[in-house]
Parts: sequence; C-alpha cells; structure tokens
Amino acid sequence: MNLSQIRALVAVADHKNFSAAGHALGLSQPAVSHAIASLETLLGVTLFSRGRHGATLTPAGMRIAKQARHALWHLEQMEKEAYVHRGLKGGEVRIATFRSVATHVLPDILAQFMARFPDITVTLIEQPHYVAIEQCLKAGQADIGFTYEPGSDDSLETFEFIQDEFVALLPPGKAPPTVIEDWDFFQSYGVVLMPCMPCGVHLHAHLKVHAPDLPTRDSIQEDSTVVGMVHRGLGAAILPIWRPSRFRWGCMFGACPAPL
Repeated sequence: MNLSQIRALVAVADHKNFSAAGHALGLSQPAVSHAIASLETLLGVTLFSRGRHGATLTPAGMRIAKQARHALWHLEQMEKEAYVHRGLKGGEVRIATFRSVATHVLPDILAQFMARFPDITVTLIEQPHYVAIEQCLKAGQADIGFTYEPGSDDSLETFEFIQDEFVALLPPGKAPPTVIEDWDFFQSYGVVLMPCMPCGVHLHAHLKVHAPDLPTRDSIQEDSTVVGMVHRGLGAAILPIWRPSRFRWGCMFGACPAPL
C-alpha cells in the first residue's frame, strides 16, 4: 500500500467520481482507477460501487476510507512538525500588536519563547488599532497579529487567543462588594472611564442596554492613564481585568452588575 492509493481513495470518496478525483489530484482518470483497483486487490474487498451516477463507497469502503482520512491527517501532522523544527533553527518572527497586549500579555510569552528558541529574532510592531494590524498582515509586514475580533476577511487565518472579563475598577479605599448589584452604585463616582479601543464598542452597546443613564467617558487611549485617574479618585472605570492588574496602584476591583 502506498500514499498515492490512500490519496486516491479519499479523493474518490469526496468527489464520488473518478474524473473529478483525478482533477483534484492532478492525475488522469485511468491513473486514479488503477490506484483504486490495485488497492482493492491488495485489501481483498470492493471499496466502491461503480455506476452511471459515479462511485459510491461500499460499507467496507466507508470504514476503510475513514481510516485513510486518519492516515492522511497524521501524515500532515508529521509534515507540519518537520516544517516547524526546520524553521525554528533561525529566522525572524514579526508580531503586530497594540500597546496593551505588548505591555501585559506578550512579555511573559516572549521570555519563554526566546529561552526555548534563542536563535529566532522576535520583532514587535506596535500599531494604534486593529485595522493597521490587519493591514500589516495582508501586506506581508508581519507574520502574526493580535486583534480584538477577526473581520470577515477569509485571507487571514484566525483563532481565539484570550477571552477576558470586564470588571469595575474603583479608587483605593473601602473594598467594594464582591458583586456590585446595580449600576446606580457608580453614580457616586461622577464618571465611568472606558477604553476607546474597539473593545469599547461592545462595552458601549452593553451599557446602552443595562445602564443607559450612566455617565461615561471614552476619550483616553492608554490603560495606564485610566488607572492613574481612578487611583486619584477622578472616577471609576470599566476595563478588561488583565489590563489594570499590572498597575492597579491600590485600586479596587469589583464584578460588574451585568457581566460582559
């Protein structure tokens, strides 16, 4: 048994047609037919029922095709593993990110990565917003990018890296209740500071439903500025919990009345 036979089996199973399978594999129809026939002879079972409407897997063919898919998947993983190890002997990884991720998330990750792969150069490209990050990726200026939510562009491969909870950040002093029961709790702080980055869009929509009368301000770019203002008693804030945790300066955390 060889890989060409396994690939032919999966291709015919997918396309239900020898000609279409050959086109997908870059082979002629006779070559695909020969691969399937020789595989059937080797295994001693009929894999496909042939007819005017194409090729249909037999019961035995269904079970064997399932194993063939597993075999091809494992082969792909082997190839990926080899590629990774070839690529990790040197070179450069370019990461496009915005400041809060570069400040709070990446340092620990990069320290571990560089300790494990010292021959790889890591270059950080800070961008002001996620649109610029996606543009960097599309232009080939970065290999990896961090964004808030992936858009509808199918040219970028995306996956979720971190999911965080928004929390209330309050000035130093009396500890807040474990769970703040009502948004009216914030009225005594005068104003609620919020991030102006794209994640603030979801927060605004959330508050419009749950706390439409809450006085908010979202003109501040940097997390450290927001935390500094809260520390000096100039308002409360709502931020993802990992942002202020590195420089809380005695500020208090509390769970929001309606979690986001």
